[in-house]
Amino acid sequence: MTIFSLQKTRKKFAEALSQGPNEVHFATPKPMAASRVGRRPEHSFILNYTGGKHAVWAENGRVNSHLMASGAAVIIPAGCWIEEHWDEPHESIAVTLAANYIQVAYIGKDFNERKFPDPDICYRTREGTDKVLSVLFDSLCMLKPRSRAAISLLRSICEIVEERLDLEIEQQLSDDELLWQRLCERILYCFSYDVSRETMAEMLQIHPARLSKLVRKFAGCGVCDFIRHFRLNYAEGLLMENEVISIEEIARRSGFNSDSYFIWSFRQRHGVSPGHFRRRHLELIN
Repeated sequence: MTIFSLQKTRKKFAEALSQGPNEVHFATPKPMAASRVGRRPEHSFILNYTGGKHAVWAENGRVNSHLMASGAAVIIPAGCWIEEHWDEPHESIAVTLAANYIQVAYIGKDFNERKFPDPDICYRTREGTDKVLSVLFDSLCMLKPRSRAAISLLRSICEIVEERLDLEIEQQLSDDELLWQRLCERILYCFSYDVSRETMAEMLQIHPARLSKLVRKFAGCGVCDFIRHFRLNYAEGLLMENEVISIEEIARRSGFNSDSYFIWSFRQRHGVSPGHFRRRHLELIN
């Protein structure tokens, strides 16, 4: 179970910064992942600070498997992807810089193999990423990997995030609010797989009926519509790629179990077929 705690998160973040960053990598949107891992909707970065962390991401025009040593960081701009593996003991900090919050999450080394990155400890700030952080992150993405400038700028970003945590006043969240945060994180990693109300409830270790009430309370829709929302958003991004991907492959990567259901769902949202949506997009940009 994830512990939502400002004090404990600040402590773990300080531990991570004492070990790094000493090496910086950058994820890129292409080449696309061979697996169904989704693209990150927000700017984020991961700092590994003990042990070795296996991860896969696109960099320099290739998809490579990496073993992140202690102090190594990977920058993941919005629209990029990373496939994390939980096969070796390690400790890492993941920071998400969203428009309406900053999240710092810690995952500890004492775990069995994980399929989903459920944090051990995390905290979300009340206010989101400001202009200064946004500009610094954009500037960071323009630097060369492993350069001293990239290391220095990432450390500055970490120090600003640390200051933001220092200014926070501990929030007391209800059980439903904590569950909702966990669900929103999990859905980003599993929407493209064969998930259902029952399997998602099992992930959160709650009854399916409680999951339905939770989604209805915070999203205003049923669980199936909630999952389909993420699948359609991902499919839209694939349709707008310069690299032409077949409709069948887009349906598969987005988690739809049939092409016809994908096309029907897409028409329900946009009023046109996926093929027409793609042609219209290409006409606008050319």
